[in-house]
Amino acid sequence: MKRIALILLALPVFGSAQATEAKHNPVELKANLLYTALGLPELGFEFFPGEHSGVGFALAAPIDKDIEVRFALTPYYRYYFGEGAAQGFFLELNMQFASIREVPFTWFGPPIEEPEKSESAFGGGVAAGFKFLAGSGILGELYLGVGRYLGDVSGSYEGYPRIGIAFGKRL
Repeated sequence: MKRIALILLALPVFGSAQATEAKHNPVELKANLLYTALGLPELGFEFFPGEHSGVGFALAAPIDKDIEVRFALTPYYRYYFGEGAAQGFFLELNMQFASIREVPFTWFGPPIEEPEKSESAFGGGVAAGFKFLAGSGILGELYLGVGRYLGDVSGSYEGYPRIGIAFGKRL
């Protein structure tokens, strides 16, 4: 009988430990408003394995046909230096997988009519930024960085910017 009582007493403690652990590992959903204003909306997701670490990715796709980037997937790791959990100043290491539309270049006259071609690009980069977090879970981010594609990428793309003014919600 005492064993059953101990098990019944332990269940709420075990349940609260799981709830605390679930709150310790929140996720964020966010949108980069700067890229959206430039015609390349970017949505992001971030998970926090620790108090000062964040792992996430951003996915961008153009809404304007004149943009040469067809899509870009940018996974990243962030280390936060702030007092609170995953907020304040951060440094980021990122990679980018992208599909870039080749645009024929001409010095004079109309562009050469060729069928549209796309090529894949892969690269790595760094960024630094700051995350603001309100008590209700609303967040804002400012970050700036740069990356370089590996290998031979034709056209004007040797690298990629990692720039953002993002807003979102911590769930």
